[in-house]
Amino acid sequence: MGAIINDRDFFQDRLSEKEIRALIGELSPTEFFSWKSPSFRRLGLTKDSIDEENLISLMLDNPRLITRPLVIVNGRKIDWKDEKAISKALST
Repeated sequence: MGAIINDRDFFQDRLSEKEIRALIGELSPTEFFSWKSPSFRRLGLTKDSIDEENLISLMLDNPRLITRPLVIVNGRKIDWKDEKAISKALST
């Protein structure tokens, strides 16, 4: 069984709020937020100063604040650096 890969440059084709919320699903937006991004550091904010709704707003305004690449297999976010987890998810 092959995998279907959806590749999207969300700098050119931005995600809508509905799409971001669908990607996040039942997870916390914090798992999709790029805390180490220079764009985040330039905002002068701290993790503790932002609630989940504001994280979504920030990701909508600045796609650099979305963790990338995003790897989602069968609705589950997988760390893109974890090759074993990706391989396992694709084989099920």
